[in-house]
Amino acid sequence: VEMVRRMAYVGYELSESFCRHVMYRCAESHNWLLAETLASELKATSALSLPTYKMMMKVYACVGRYDKACDLYSDMASAGLEPDAVTYGSLMKFAIRAGRSSMAEELLNKSEGTGCIK
Repeated sequence: VEMVRRMAYVGYELSESFCRHVMYRCAESHNWLLAETLASELKATSALSLPTYKMMMKVYACVGRYDKACDLYSDMASAGLEPDAVTYGSLMKFAIRAGRSSMAEELLNKSEGTGCIK
């Protein structure tokens, strides 16, 4: 985490692709703190895309932080990103596991027509 902060401090820009690869490893090793740090650095440069949000959701799911995965939905909406069918399905699962039944219902209604629910 400190290395990422130092790199940002000296002006080194991390590519979104590199960060997603490291986040994937963070999911495997349950290192959500490093993944959050990388996401923060990307967000500061407006480089958070849908695949990166999806990777962060995976990280949170791997450590059982379904509430944090759900919180990313509003961040995505604020960034003007629309979930794809797979993301809607994952978010519904996370919402149910986080005890957010109203969110799961809202997502179900929004996902109609995306191919997620038939």
